[in-house]
Amino acid sequence: MKLTLRHFSYPILATFCIVSPFIVTVMIIFFSQDRIVGMKLGVIPGILIPHLIYGLIFLQFPKLKKFIYSLLLSLLILGINIILIKNNLIFKTNGDIYGYWDLVLINFLSGSFIWITFDLILKKKKKTKIS
Repeated sequence: MKLTLRHFSYPILATFCIVSPFIVTVMIIFFSQDRIVGMKLGVIPGILIPHLIYGLIFLQFPKLKKFIYSLLLSLLILGINIILIKNNLIFKTNGDIYGYWDLVLINFLSGSFIWITFDLILKKKKKTKIS
């Protein structure tokens, strides 16, 4: 079996989900000069960016269609994360006082679920076109 970039897609997504909220939050804290404001403003881009990048790397469509699918799925994942967080439907890891690791874990798990579901839909659609 030949290993391709696709075989490493979910570890790459996990890495994006860990790193991007941290980098975005640190940059916003640096520019706003306020830790609380930076952490509040860094959450939404930190959730969106890893999934947008992931979709742009791994989806096999023309550029515009790839961007639209990536953006729509990223917004869906953001919505799911907001619903989970607002309704306290998430588990607490107590990894830190700010809930960073909870956010990373929820973002990765909900994102993985959406991306796997989307991938399965595409495979089924492609299979029905062939037969």
